[in-house]
Amino acid sequence: KQLTNGPATTSTVILGRTFATLRRNFFRMLKRRWWMLLLTIVAGVGIMYAFNIVKPPPEYTSVARVMVSGKIAMGAGAYTEDGMAYYGTQAELLQSRAILQLAQNRVSTQHPELKPVETKIAVQRSMAAGIFTIRATGPDPTYPKLFLDAVVNEYLQFKRNLRGETSDTLLAAITQQVYRTAEEFKTTQANLADFQKTNNLVVLQDQAANAAFSLSKLNRQLTDMRFDSQLIDNMLKTDDMPDLKDIVINDADANAKSTFSSRSADYISALQKIRTLKIELDDQSRYLKPKHPKIVRLNEDIQRLQKMILVFKKESREALQNRRAAMTLEMANLEASIEEVKLRVYDISRQVSDAEKLKQDIDRSSKLYEQLLSTMKSVDVNTKIDQENINILEPASPAFAPTDYSTLRLVGGGVLGMLVGLAIIGLLVFLDDKLGSMNELRSSTDVEIVGQIPEIQLTPGTNGMELLAPEDTRHEYAEAYRNLRSSLLFMDTDNVRPKTILVTSCVPNEGKSTVTSNLARAMSFAGSKVLLIEGDLRRGRLHKLFNVLNEPGLSDVLQGRKKFSETVQILDDNPNLHFIGRGTKVKNPGEQFLSSAMDRFLREVYNQYDYILIDSAPVMAADDTTSLAPKMDGVLFVVRSGFTSIRSLNQSLELLEKRQVKLLGIIYNRADTTGAEYGSYYKYSEYYITDDDQPDNSKDKKSKKDKKKPAEPQDVAAAG
Repeated sequence: KQLTNGPATTSTVILGRTFATLRRNFFRMLKRRWWMLLLTIVAGVGIMYAFNIVKPPPEYTSVARVMVSGKIAMGAGAYTEDGMAYYGTQAELLQSRAILQLAQNRVSTQHPELKPVETKIAVQRSMAAGIFTIRATGPDPTYPKLFLDAVVNEYLQFKRNLRGETSDTLLAAITQQVYRTAEEFKTTQANLADFQKTNNLVVLQDQAANAAFSLSKLNRQLTDMRFDSQLIDNMLKTDDMPDLKDIVINDADANAKSTFSSRSADYISALQKIRTLKIELDDQSRYLKPKHPKIVRLNEDIQRLQKMILVFKKESREALQNRRAAMTLEMANLEASIEEVKLRVYDISRQVSDAEKLKQDIDRSSKLYEQLLSTMKSVDVNTKIDQENINILEPASPAFAPTDYSTLRLVGGGVLGMLVGLAIIGLLVFLDDKLGSMNELRSSTDVEIVGQIPEIQLTPGTNGMELLAPEDTRHEYAEAYRNLRSSLLFMDTDNVRPKTILVTSCVPNEGKSTVTSNLARAMSFAGSKVLLIEGDLRRGRLHKLFNVLNEPGLSDVLQGRKKFSETVQILDDNPNLHFIGRGTKVKNPGEQFLSSAMDRFLREVYNQYDYILIDSAPVMAADDTTSLAPKMDGVLFVVRSGFTSIRSLNQSLELLEKRQVKLLGIIYNRADTTGAEYGSYYKYSEYYITDDDQPDNSKDKKSKKDKKKPAEPQDVAAAG
């Protein structure tokens, strides 16, 4: 949302509040709750102080650096380690329990006067390098250095022993393997020679090829015969006479082929005759009756031929069945032959495979024997060469204590506490719905703002806020009430100027009484006859501001104990300003305002004064104001910057709206004049004439600048 203050000034509003408003509210809240910030700072410092007290005693650290890199490989079989895990293995080895125990024993042997203390070892490898930084940390200032030296030396000795033991073991194992390989080579050669005495490898390979060809031919014959058998089975399931080409697939059986050829011709001839006779019968039936001799003869010929076809079918089916049985026997013989050939092929293949395997074993044994001899020579050389480049770059340094950060921690605790305190105050400001600026007030209600009263600093030595004077030197303060007076004088209220005006607020301490008093004085200074009435019959304090009597007053008039003329007081310093106090305290002020006595009182004073101002009780404090406000020409509502809650303001305005009260506007009290949203014409204090002004410019510029600069705040005026 964008709020505009004047034609050229625009400020962004977040959640109804500008950044400037939030900043002012923050400093206002900080001024009110400074103790909270102090408390969080003390808490932060206290926590860090407690941490410094309970922290463990200082530990001493010694540092050494070792280079571990560059293994020399002298051929296969040399002592090597996995390159991917090599550096990780060395780091774990330096911190292993075995190395640490050996180091502790070394220190105890070389320095028996020292008592062993618990010392921690930490290993860190440099990035992309084989350099290890080793730290030994312990509570004793002497022991960590000696212990770290012992750890490095024991590590180097362990690596030498491990290399020697591994190479010796490997050499012995390779020697044994050489002897075993030589024996296996001799045995394999002897087996191949024995095999070649009884078997000719060339002949076996030829036999294997012939057997494979025979097996392939038999498999094809069996496949063809199975196909023919399946075809015959399908024919036997039908009633039609099969053709020769569908029955006899294998030309080997010539007699069966001749028989089926003869029967097939007779069968086809009979079918053709039946079709011819049926055609002739259909033609004759159109002219002759069923018992005509020709029709009878044709039917007899057709029946005779059909019987003949049945005989052909029976004979053909028997022939097919006989053929099916013969083929079954032939397939069984073929399957037996195939199994026999398979066994012969397998036996020949096994013999050939055994021969090939013997040759491969001889080649493998020969290569392994040569490789083992070469490896044995390399291992013998490697046992005399250090394959790893392990050097001590920096021996263990003297143990040093860590830097003491106690003071820095205390300062950090204080800063952290301050930040937490500021965050809490900021959260309170963000959650606080009290009005902080005019823009915030405008965004909270649609009621017109008729005036704003600046916050005034009290003069040192004074007791409370002084009322407005005719020649008041508080120029901004006086000009604000003059502006409010002009707003009422020229207010557009349907050409009817409001005379009876009630001034109220949400809750106590919003400056309502002070605003009412000064507004009445400002009107009287302009020549208007003003009656100021203390309408707060419970806790009114106007009489204290003017230092006049409180009784008799309004309550006495309403109860009929006094007349109006007996209660009105004319203030000595201002004859245009009359005053009526609250009078004797009553228990039911709201009922007094609702009575007809209040109506008669208002009619009596209406024509005697130009303006009648009534200072009433706060809306949220009692029902008195909502009972009296509907009888007024209008109501002025006072809110206090940084004090009035937006929620309370809306509730109060809603109560007045339900009573059909005519709201003349809102007065924004104790406004911050340093903000950009405050009227700029109030800031030119040099424009007003003072007693110190001279007709000439004899005074130096520095003196004028000093007069323009406001005094440092001593105390803020308390609201009425």
